[in-house]
Amino acid sequence: MDNDIRYIEPVLVEGTARMDGEDIICDFQIQGTMILPCARTLIDVPYVFSIDAYESFTTSAYYEDEEVHLNDSEVLDLMPYIKENVLLEIPLRVFAEKKELEANTVKEGNGWTLITGEEKIEKVDPRLEKLKSLLNDKSNKEDSKG
Repeated sequence: MDNDIRYIEPVLVEGTARMDGEDIICDFQIQGTMILPCARTLIDVPYVFSIDAYESFTTSAYYEDEEVHLNDSEVLDLMPYIKENVLLEIPLRVFAEKKELEANTVKEGNGWTLITGEEKIEKVDPRLEKLKSLLNDKSNKEDSKG
């Protein structure tokens, strides 16, 4: 499947199913851990999930309801519904712990350096250093004239 899950451990599914005439009601809980990419650094982040799911099935071909699934065989396979519930549980973004982020963040590269708000230092580009001195000279001359 095309999703962001890098790895998922075997999940634990517990629940009950009861039949009422032609209707089958399944109430189950899905628990497990999936590995997702961090939104900042793309490192692996474990995401623990616990899902309470409720699915309704019917054996009647005449039953028309979008939320009730038709089961036309003798065996009720819950695997597609378990997978669907797990996929719906994937969060939009996950973030690694601060220690992992600091250990896996690239701090510098070819022609750039990561500067945080605390480390910000006013640094003049060497190519513009001469322009800065010219501007200072002009302002000094204008101050002496005025």
